[in-house]
Amino acid sequence: MQVELRHQGVSRRFPTVVETIAYRLIQEALTNIARHAGVPTAQVVLRADGVHLMLRVADAGRGFAAEAVQATVGLSGMHERVQMIGGTLSIETAPGQGTQIIAELPLPEAA
Repeated sequence: MQVELRHQGVSRRFPTVVETIAYRLIQEALTNIARHAGVPTAQVVLRADGVHLMLRVADAGRGFAAEAVQATVGLSGMHERVQMIGGTLSIETAPGQGTQIIAELPLPEAA
């Protein structure tokens, strides 16, 4: 699979827990695309400001019914990881419309 990566504001390290959660979210999303989307490409966008690390993983693949979002172990695990640090996660999808996963992970205030 070919992955297009775009990023802004991520030239520094983030707290280990934030980096690990971001990595696991992207890993799970790309694995799901490779297994289920039926497309050879995906897009990953990372943006950070002083408050949040935002990540978006998107594909133009098969998509799936919205009610299936909570029904899978992988997607529910994504929600749990993000909630663990007070972040937000949204999954936008519909059959035939592709899928977009967007997470906002809070960054602690600089010391």
